[in-house]
Amino acid sequence: MRKIILLITGFIFLFASVGRSQEDAVKTDPSGVSDISLSIFNNVRPLMLKKGQVLINFRSSFLNYYKIYSQQTGKPEKIPSVVVWNESYFNGYVTYGLSDKWNLFLELPFANIHHYSPMGRVSGVCFGDIKAGVDYQLMKKAGDALAARVTLGFPTGTYKNLDAGQYPTGLGSFTFKAQLSGMHQFKKVQMLYSGYYDYRTNRQGISTGDETGLWLIFRKPFKTGFGLFGIEGGTTAYWNFADKKDGAVLPNTADYSVDLYVGGWFQYMKKFNIRFAVPYSIYQNNSWLTRYTVMIQFDYLLK
Repeated sequence: MRKIILLITGFIFLFASVGRSQEDAVKTDPSGVSDISLSIFNNVRPLMLKKGQVLINFRSSFLNYYKIYSQQTGKPEKIPSVVVWNESYFNGYVTYGLSDKWNLFLELPFANIHHYSPMGRVSGVCFGDIKAGVDYQLMKKAGDALAARVTLGFPTGTYKNLDAGQYPTGLGSFTFKAQLSGMHQFKKVQMLYSGYYDYRTNRQGISTGDETGLWLIFRKPFKTGFGLFGIEGGTTAYWNFADKKDGAVLPNTADYSVDLYVGGWFQYMKKFNIRFAVPYSIYQNNSWLTRYTVMIQFDYLLK
């Protein structure tokens, strides 16, 4: 584990130092990239599709926990050997180029959750909260791009009238997310950055905690005779504010995490991408090294 963390950190500092040493941006293509999706994190999108283009993404995320949140102590604790915590998430995305500046998108999530312990079994196998929204290109010039995104989330996942053994797959709230994403192209390294605020409506008399987060990603592409390869690494962070009821904070409902990750991709014929990434939760809820996620994604550009 320590070797993996050191490797992730080394990648980030390597990309950052190379990026800072380059002062001249790429002057040819305004975006400086030919990658159709840019990152495995599809909500970080500083570049728009061209008018009439359609991009389809499918991502699988498999979570592996070292520690889980204890309702008794109010902090993450090491998973006992008699407990099994399996969580898999599958997300389908469709993005349409309404124009060269405006893109529309739809996200359809599916959750497959199984928690086993001597106390019983809890499962959640169902669709999650569907999301739809719009992207707008604020700026695009040699080596730089900036875009705004607005996302509306619908409470389509399971969250109420659950049986004792059911686990919710949705928030039960409408969500309104505002986000800015940018890119800077150095000579050899691309830097992506993004920040968001996600407002959430009340559900069943509870004021659902909002969420805010940041991404910083460094990418290094390699052109070969077989296609475009690349590696990427960076850090992500989020803070999920505590839920409230009648103005009082509900205990053990806040959540925050700082992750480091490494990943890579392969692009074939400028139409098809295969991506992978492994984010590690370095610090979560006042605890170190709580989980990691294996992410695999396929991208296909229809036009």
